[in-house]
Amino acid sequence: MFNRPVYCSILIGRNTEQDHLRRFIEQTKTGNNKIILISGEAGIGKSRIAKEVTEWSLSQGFRVLQGNCFQTDVDAPYAPFIDLLRTIWTAQSGDKSTNELLQSTSGKELAQFFPEFYLASEQAPVLSALDPDQEKRRLFSVLTNFFFNMAKQQPLLIVIEDIHWSDDSSREFLLYLVRQSRDQPLGVIVTYRSDEVTPALRSWLSQMDRERMAQEVSLIHLMQQDVRLMVESILGLEHPLDAEFINAIYGHTDGNPFFIEEVLKTLLPAGLDNSDHATQELFDEMHVPRSVQDVVQQRLQQISQEAKQAVVLAAVAGRRFDFTLLQSLLVCDESQLLQWIKELINAQLVVEETSERFAFRHALTRQAIYTSLLARERKMLHRLIAQTSETIYEKSIVAHIGDIAYHFYEAGVWIKALSYSRRAGERALALFTPQAAVEQLNRALYSASQLASPADSSLHRVRGRAYELLGNFESARLDYFTSLEIATNNGDKKSIWNTLVALGFHFSAYDYAKAGFYFQEALLVATALNHATLEAHSLNRIGNWLVNIGEPDKGLANHHKALDIFTTNNDRYGMAETYDHLGMASGQSGNIVNAVKFYGQAVHFFRELNNLVGLTTSLASRASYQTLAWNETVYAVVEPEVQVIQALGEALRLSQQMGAPSSEAFVEWITALAYSSNGKFGQGLFHAHRSLQIALDIGHQQWLTATRFTLGQIYTWMLLPDRAIPELKAGLSLAQEIGSAWWIGSLSYGLASAYFLKKEWFNAETALLTVMAFDQHPSNLSERRIRYGWGQLALARGQTETAIQIVDELIESVPSTDELQSIPRLLKLKGDAFSQMNDYGQALSMFDLAAAAAQQREDYSLLWQILCDRGWVLRKLNQYSEAQSAFTRAYDIVTRHATSIDDARITQQFLEAVHYRFPKDISTTSQKVDPYKYGGLTRREREIAVQISLHKSNREVAEFLGIGERTVETHVSNILSKLDLVSRREIVQWVASNRLPELS
Repeated sequence: MFNRPVYCSILIGRNTEQDHLRRFIEQTKTGNNKIILISGEAGIGKSRIAKEVTEWSLSQGFRVLQGNCFQTDVDAPYAPFIDLLRTIWTAQSGDKSTNELLQSTSGKELAQFFPEFYLASEQAPVLSALDPDQEKRRLFSVLTNFFFNMAKQQPLLIVIEDIHWSDDSSREFLLYLVRQSRDQPLGVIVTYRSDEVTPALRSWLSQMDRERMAQEVSLIHLMQQDVRLMVESILGLEHPLDAEFINAIYGHTDGNPFFIEEVLKTLLPAGLDNSDHATQELFDEMHVPRSVQDVVQQRLQQISQEAKQAVVLAAVAGRRFDFTLLQSLLVCDESQLLQWIKELINAQLVVEETSERFAFRHALTRQAIYTSLLARERKMLHRLIAQTSETIYEKSIVAHIGDIAYHFYEAGVWIKALSYSRRAGERALALFTPQAAVEQLNRALYSASQLASPADSSLHRVRGRAYELLGNFESARLDYFTSLEIATNNGDKKSIWNTLVALGFHFSAYDYAKAGFYFQEALLVATALNHATLEAHSLNRIGNWLVNIGEPDKGLANHHKALDIFTTNNDRYGMAETYDHLGMASGQSGNIVNAVKFYGQAVHFFRELNNLVGLTTSLASRASYQTLAWNETVYAVVEPEVQVIQALGEALRLSQQMGAPSSEAFVEWITALAYSSNGKFGQGLFHAHRSLQIALDIGHQQWLTATRFTLGQIYTWMLLPDRAIPELKAGLSLAQEIGSAWWIGSLSYGLASAYFLKKEWFNAETALLTVMAFDQHPSNLSERRIRYGWGQLALARGQTETAIQIVDELIESVPSTDELQSIPRLLKLKGDAFSQMNDYGQALSMFDLAAAAAQQREDYSLLWQILCDRGWVLRKLNQYSEAQSAFTRAYDIVTRHATSIDDARITQQFLEAVHYRFPKDISTTSQKVDPYKYGGLTRREREIAVQISLHKSNREVAEFLGIGERTVETHVSNILSKLDLVSRREIVQWVASNRLPELS
């Protein structure tokens, strides 16, 4: 028998609100208090947060009195205070101070109004005959004095739950009490349902606003990541839950904590346990919780029979429904339907989204009504809705195809269900909504089975692609193999080719050897078909595979062949895809200039084609080669940082819009490098950790590898090798597992760089040898970086001439481009070598060139180190004034880096590491490097605060700064928490009062 408690033992997603309430409680000790209102819809967690704050108040020495209002108390005078007083009288025998208070004058006076609470041993005083107004004023005074006397013994907190169910007199007394208690150590917390505000309660709240007596904490739905934490806490899980399950829970509950607990109570006995995730079938079979059914039934009793008929049809139509459709189904005029919908809105069953579209307030509300119908009744109504939709949406059928497919499926009309579901699934994938594609294709495959139709290779292949976009690689692989088997059995060569390519893409995420096998098999099929376009696509796939296994020159040759074919046939998509591949191949061969150029052409074509997947990839990839992560030994393309960040912001919005976590993880780690390249380490770490979490959730090994590299690179730039090395080792292990030469080379060089910081020369040498021996000539960008590492190692071992020789070799062998540039890291290494040889004139010359080049590239993490090296040489030449200037400028850069970091511990570690690069007689520690300036806000958070002060929405802020809307939401939450604020309006006031400077 099921007996597991379903209750979340920790408060989740309410840190900002909880902090605000605690500050309110602290203020009551000094008499600086007001009433605080906790509002939100039913089940949102008002009582839970009030309980948490109450328990905290008790630990702070408060006495807490709580009174509750119930639905039957609307006409019961002073019901919450009678409930509260009953608790006091019940506790009197065990509490000496309470007993003394009851025996006091105020206690005895109170008994005149509530004689049932008077001590049984004494006769209750007789209430003097006064007119009603005088009696009320006297009661208010006596009750207030009673609470004040109690507050004199210890600070007092009064909590009144569900004030929306109270009578007028109780609310009137609360106003009186708060007015009188401004100098008393007494606070009041009141909760109410924002979806059940009566005219009387609205008037009371308005009075509070006019007199500025109240602060309000409005609780909203939990975010999806909070829902995940809550469910994992309830189930006692240490491993992450399946993303599909969390999406389903979130979709059914809208992030309402009470609904989450109620849904889990229903799911657990039905088969969900700690070791498994819920399937969609489990959700489909889930009974609506009894508590939700009761609420819905109560609200249905408030509406007319006609409105009930309308809401039943709406429930069958779906969570959202169109006015036109409902009007056609009911065969009524517009004014009649408007009146019925108003009834549904007033009963808190539905909400208006637009003039044409309405929605049920909660998914469970709709489900409660829907499941109350008989199965045959539901099928009949689904058929009616599907047939009506075909008629009224005839001219816009594509826009409604998903809904029509769903209704024919539920009606059991299998021929139409198969046709519409296939089209809906393919369209959903074309619109980059993979979850919707999976749902529709599931229906199509089931409909086909009901019709005993021949197996269809394309249905499985398209669904496999949708699964892959969602990060469900196991299901994707199963569908691809099924598709290949069906295509082979049917002798369908083109389907075989499509599926082989899909399998190659699939294995590219974690096994390059298998990926190459399937791409080569696809090329053989294309050649046998004598199909030029398919052959060109295969050449691109093999070319990309060659690039990833460390042979970019061969990859470039394949891509150029493919481009010739696509150009001849004017295949715009093929050209776009090829330019994207040429960008990657050029970059990994070391020609960053060509890489950025080719990616720019790909962006142009994908934008023209409105291909969001390709556009996202090309935007992010182009930006990746404009970061400083790969260009230690090659020419760079420098664009203003704001343009790079805006491009990445667009890519991030597109990936989120598509619901493609794999794409989102890809964009996030590149965004992390872009910020960190310019010394904004706080923002860089933020985006890197977001990428890491997404990659972990979906099990994408290549992006896990990339994110580990990114974190290692950032920590290396911050001179924190002990943080960098574990990340880089973890990434290298993954890179070796998937067989990616690019990532093996990048991570090995990263490890060597981290070991250089620790002066562990043997470990650095071991890392370099993983890729290339000392005397080996580099053939691609990854190997050029390793060769540069050998130059660093030679210098560390005092082999200065060898170091200079390696630098000269790398400069002479830079992949050709139209422009000549100075490469700052190579020049710095050469300057360090001359300095070690005591050739200070040559050293200064190299450092001056390196500094100018670093400034041009905006490589500030390198620039400050070049300036320090220059300062040391100037000191040796007794040019102390110029040396001081170099060190000061270097530390100014360090200061900007430090203030970008959110974590105070990392900030301190960074400053300590930097400190040892400066002379002891130059007091860097005395300079003000205050990461907590402006309330501890990071530079990005200050930028967002300034934009909010201009009254911009999150979306407008995201578009202006070129970042994702979710990122803005997270930063706004951080701003509120750090500044102890509760609303955007308070952020506006804070920006004004602090005169926040413009951020260039």
